[in-house]
Formats: sequence, structure tokens, C-alpha cells
Amino acid sequence: TIAARDDPFGAVDDLIIDDHDWHVRYFVVSSSVLPSKKVLLSLDWIKEIVHSGKKVHVDLLKKQVENAPEYKLDEPVNRGYEEVLYDYYGKPKYWDKV
Repeated sequence: TIAARDDPFGAVDDLIIDDHDWHVRYFVVSSSVLPSKKVLLSLDWIKEIVHSGKKVHVDLLKKQVENAPEYKLDEPVNRGYEEVLYDYYGKPKYWDKV
């Protein structure tokens, strides 16, 4: 379960691994409101993972995640998509880190 600041919702469906450095880059998340829509959450945005409770806590609001740019399973995650995603959340871009 994804636990946003204001409400738990949805679930982690899959992981996306960077095939250059083999880091787990994103969780693929589906919402309980819109189960067919998938969105991505960077592991950098995860506040806590509680294994016993099977919850992933994020410091985001439920609506923010639900309204995030949709991830289409049949399209690759490229830098253009990542730019839109990081800009939407207002988060620093991992590729800009020195």
C-alpha cells in the first residue's frame, strides 16, 4: 500500500530498474481510485518502507500522486518523461546531482 501524507491508497505493482547502473529507480504505482492508471514514484521520494505493514510512506499528497503524469507500460522511461515527472513533483533531478 502507498501511504501518502493524507491518506493511504493504491499499491506498488512493479519496479523499474536503470539498466546502466542497476539501481531500482522507480516504483510503478496504481491507485485504488484509478487502478488502470499507472504512475511512477522515485525511490528518492520514499520516506519509509514498513515491511511488516507492507506500506510505502511518501511525503506527498494522495491527489498529487493520482494526478501525476501517467506511465504507459508499453513506452520506455526516457529523459523527456523523467523531466515532466520531476517537474510535476517539483523534485531535484537525480541526473543533475554532482
